Amino acid sequence: MTYSRMHALAYQELRPGYPDLTMSWIRAQFQTGAPNILEVGCGPGNFTIDATAKLAPWRSYHAIDASPAMIERIRARCPASTPTLGRAEALPIEPGSVDVLICPSSFHQFDQPKALAEFRRVLVARGSLLLLWNQVGHSLASSVTSARTTAIRNVAQDASWFYRGELHVTFTHHLPDSDLHLSDTCLRSLPPGPVQTVEYTSRAYSFESEV
Repeated sequence: MTYSRMHALAYQELRPGYPDLTMSWIRAQFQTGAPNILEVGCGPGNFTIDATAKLAPWRSYHAIDASPAMIERIRARCPASTPTLGRAEALPIEPGSVDVLICPSSFHQFDQPKALAEFRRVLVARGSLLLLWNQVGHSLASSVTSARTTAIRNVAQDASWFYRGELHVTFTHHLPDSDLHLSDTCLRSLPPGPVQTVEYTSRAYSFESEV
């Protein structure tokens, strides 16, 4: 999917971050005290900004996205994350150099068999793969929910990964006074209005590389 600067700005303003409980859960999955973290599918940096602060200390933090518009936004907002243009299926990362790999609401968009092979290549042995999603209410558009379910199944059925656990957290998100949601297909189901409080469910899944 190709994203314009307008899409990147819409994602920045309307997509929520992740609640503190989810960030604490992510921190508990770390196998080392100061890991090398790779975020794949970073978008405009909504997760990244919180993560670089709340997951510290880390040895290195790299944020990758396939969209030039998204990378442009995150470079302006969070340069400490070393924003890099790249694809999940062909990561510009050295083998065995990543301790924790995080996909915030992005894994369902990848070619999953190819992406998982790349994840195994760049992760250290017994490295952590964390797959996160925020969904409106208790079910987003059925296509996204179905894609997430398929994505989790694809990892669980791959013998190279060991399932470690999951976390579900409900939280609220205040949408800004903006009509940008009209151009964001994933949020078109939300009622129009100036300022809204929307309930989200954050779902996080942890896997460990067996390779």
